[in-house]
Amino acid sequence: MLPEKQSKAQQIMTITIMGQILKRANNLPDMADYLTSEMRKLTGARTVVLVQCQHGKHRFGRKGHRLIRVAPNRRKDEKIYAIAESLTSYLHGVADTQLWVPDNGKLNQFVASQLSAIQCGPSIGVPLKAGDVQVGALLLLDLPD
Repeated sequence: MLPEKQSKAQQIMTITIMGQILKRANNLPDMADYLTSEMRKLTGARTVVLVQCQHGKHRFGRKGHRLIRVAPNRRKDEKIYAIAESLTSYLHGVADTQLWVPDNGKLNQFVASQLSAIQCGPSIGVPLKAGDVQVGALLLLDLPD
C-alpha cells in the first residue's frame, strides 16, 4: 500500500514505473535501460548506475560486482566502475537507502573520498535486496542541489 501523503499523481507515477519494470523483468538489458533512464529523469542525477552483486551462493563463491548499466552510457568508464564497486561494497553494511551529501560534514570519510574522486555532489545509494541478501545497488550520482 502506498503512503496516504502521496498525491494521486505520485501514486499513479509510482505504479506506472513499477509496472514498466515488471514488464521488462525477463529482459535484464531492457529493464536496466528503463530503470536507469527513468531514475535519471526523475531525480536529475548526472549519472545512474545499476550494479549486480556476484558473491556467495549466487556466484559459486566469487566476490565482486557486475556493472549492469550506466546512464548516460558516455559516463561509463574505469573510474565509474571502480567507484560503483566500492560504493556497492560499502552498501553491504547498511540496511536502508543512503543520502550522501559531501559538504555537510557528516558523511562517512570513505564515501566522501569515493564521491570526491569523480567530482560528485549529493548522491543516493540504494541497496537492492532479496530478503536479507543484497543482490545489487542503484547509485544515483551527482544530484542537483
